Amino acid sequence: MGRLTREAAAEVSAPGVTPARSHPESVGHLHLGFGAFHRAHQGLYTERAMALSGDRSWGVLGVTGRRPDVARTMAEQGGAYGVLVRHPDGDRLDLVDAVLDVLAAEQEDAIADALADERTRVVTLTITEQAYADPATSIPLRRLAAGLARRHERSRAPLSVISCDNLSDNGRVLRDAVGRLLEPGSALASWVADTVAFPSSMVDRIVPATTPADVEAAAALSGLVDHGLVVAEPFSQWVVQDDLVAGHPGWDRVGVQLVPDVAGWEQLKLRVLNTSHSLLAWQGALAGHDTISSAAADPALHQQVVALMDEVATVLQPPPGADVPGYRAEVLRRFANPMIRHTTAQVARDGSRKLPERVFGTMRDQLAAGLRPEWTARLVGLWLAYLARFRDPSSDPLAPEVLALLDEGPDEVTVVRRVCRLIAPAAEDVLQDEVVTVMADALREASSNARRATS
Repeated sequence: MGRLTREAAAEVSAPGVTPARSHPESVGHLHLGFGAFHRAHQGLYTERAMALSGDRSWGVLGVTGRRPDVARTMAEQGGAYGVLVRHPDGDRLDLVDAVLDVLAAEQEDAIADALADERTRVVTLTITEQAYADPATSIPLRRLAAGLARRHERSRAPLSVISCDNLSDNGRVLRDAVGRLLEPGSALASWVADTVAFPSSMVDRIVPATTPADVEAAAALSGLVDHGLVVAEPFSQWVVQDDLVAGHPGWDRVGVQLVPDVAGWEQLKLRVLNTSHSLLAWQGALAGHDTISSAAADPALHQQVVALMDEVATVLQPPPGADVPGYRAEVLRRFANPMIRHTTAQVARDGSRKLPERVFGTMRDQLAAGLRPEWTARLVGLWLAYLARFRDPSSDPLAPEVLALLDEGPDEVTVVRRVCRLIAPAAEDVLQDEVVTVMADALREASSNARRATS
């Protein structure tokens, strides 16, 4: 069986396979954090847009993050890869040749040159939430700032830089983070403020880790072995603030929603989908479920997710025209897809980053409306019970500190207060006695249930 290449990706003709059709000639779209999610999401949208419009100037240049081997794999395949879309009714394989090259993160000069090239008109990022916390130590943000400095020296052409990470108002967050790396009042800082746009965006697609079985399934469809394969669910959504100052590949013609304000879409996803995902991950793992689909099929956990969604809905501010009941039903169907083996351990990671962003704001809104947080507060206790049960220091950047607080005690209420002040120091107003009690009760109950389940 042959290896997938750029030429082969365009020539495949088989049931269930969409051949590559973009055939780019130059780079117009640079992506920082070139991993599985980009390939299954933004890269695929750019592929489809170029194939539809025939404009070959929007090829993708990827920059790797933590996986330099990805650059070697993509080079061996000429930039071609496949997206295996898995569904109980049957698989589909979308082949992509939008990627012209992939650079490793240490190729600093080449990255800066690509960012300075006026033909590069859009930059997207998937660098994880924690990369924004301290720009001075963030390699991708430092690479971006260096590239902007070189662009200012050479062409001063306008540029749109789009964060695709799960942060509220991520465009503003990215703009502020980049600004902290520039000398205040300098010509470069002024040019960035005047000429570079940082639109907010919301991305959504479940992309689990690719397994050998997935590679075999894709090869059975195409007749080709693809070592750059990524796996995804059928659902995909991308909402982008319509502030693209240097054009785009025609994303709006292939399903991307260009809107004046992304905030309502961000809130809908973060508070409905992401919080439910975390509940299934933490509670599911404690109950012995290895995958999200297995946890979603557990009647007790299904009821808990529905209760959480009901509670969140009381203070939700969805975007105009959004079908919230339909969105909730779709989320539950997506979680239940048994072909997407998204592990509970994978989704359970980084709770200290996720909870302040996704849960504390909801609780604040509930308290302001005179409502008592219940399932939103319980999420904090579930996360702590998960950390205490599995004690994996790599599962969270603050795991060592949180585990030390759990071990110190002396009781659940004290532990919860100390941990919340650690992960969300600006949320003291949320830590009312009744809210902390709910968190502590959830920690105690979940820990007890986990001990019984493993005894």
